[in-house]
Amino acid sequence: MKNSGLAFKKRAGRLSGKVLLIQNTSDLNLDGHKKTEGLGFRSEHSFGIKIHGCIAVSPDGVPLGLLTQKYETRAARKDSRTKEELKRRPLEEKERYRWLETLRKSLDSLPPEAEPITVYEREGDFYERYAQAQNPGADFVIRVIHDRKSNPDEKTVTPLRLTEPIGTASVTIPRDSRGNKKAREVDMEVAYTRVTLR
Repeated sequence: MKNSGLAFKKRAGRLSGKVLLIQNTSDLNLDGHKKTEGLGFRSEHSFGIKIHGCIAVSPDGVPLGLLTQKYETRAARKDSRTKEELKRRPLEEKERYRWLETLRKSLDSLPPEAEPITVYEREGDFYERYAQAQNPGADFVIRVIHDRKSNPDEKTVTPLRLTEPIGTASVTIPRDSRGNKKAREVDMEVAYTRVTLR
């Protein structure tokens, strides 16, 4: 794993207050390299490399630096183990572990006066990540994909949908050439509530 945190510390030694740590995974598709031997796989369908990184951004959108970045390839196109065998693997052997590993390395790269908030897309919506929420410096925002059970035995997203919005935000959705959809402006409602995950 390549880690540029030291350079970030030097540039941002006086950084204090909120800082967003934005994690994401990108895929580098190498299917076009027909004559290259020994390439790994990025998925069951194509050759390539998975690139997982974390950048630091100020709350007003100013990039502050790349904190850490990891490159991975799969040795085989498809894992021969059953779903149950894959499920029973230790967390450290699962691909989702990169989210926790990247969080740890990113937090180590920050000056102590920074107040980090980690931002995850849907792949970061897993239980072990929520378990870290009790740790210092573990504030986060996750784009959820699972409508999990909460206490008392209801789904987490349902009460949010029933909550009165506190405002709206206009968002431009870019053109989608694959789906033949034009760019468009949409008004999104902003709401919040508190739930306890089971």
